[in-house]
Amino acid sequence: MTGFVDKVERLPRSFVVERKRTRATPGKPRPLGMSEEQLQCTVVQHLHRRGVKGMHFFHVPNGGLRHKAVAAKLKAMGAVAGEPDIICLYRGHAYGLELKLPGGSQSADQEHVERQWELAGMTYAVAHGLDYALDTLRSWGLLE
Repeated sequence: MTGFVDKVERLPRSFVVERKRTRATPGKPRPLGMSEEQLQCTVVQHLHRRGVKGMHFFHVPNGGLRHKAVAAKLKAMGAVAGEPDIICLYRGHAYGLELKLPGGSQSADQEHVERQWELAGMTYAVAHGLDYALDTLRSWGLLE
């Protein structure tokens, strides 16, 4: 990834979304670290507090379990599987940030959407972990 910073920014503990404790399932180890949802919430907190003035950002809630009829209705209304987790609009340009935990990979739908964003001349990145996500937003000029 280009533009990776050498110095990791340390944040107050209250600035990172904490993972809720979960019960261990017999035979299955308890997950450690941050979930993808917590990663996204933490990135959004950074955007709220440190985002440049004039930028608009949002999340398109395409995921989650839905009744088949609701899913069909959303698809007919233009919902597209694989859109990035966070979309930022700034100075006439769109930036799509797909968040993954370290070691995570994109789905086929996400890879297809990435190609569509690039064909449209927009900026898209996959960030594996919080440090990469914040570095990407800084390199795009979206964080102060």
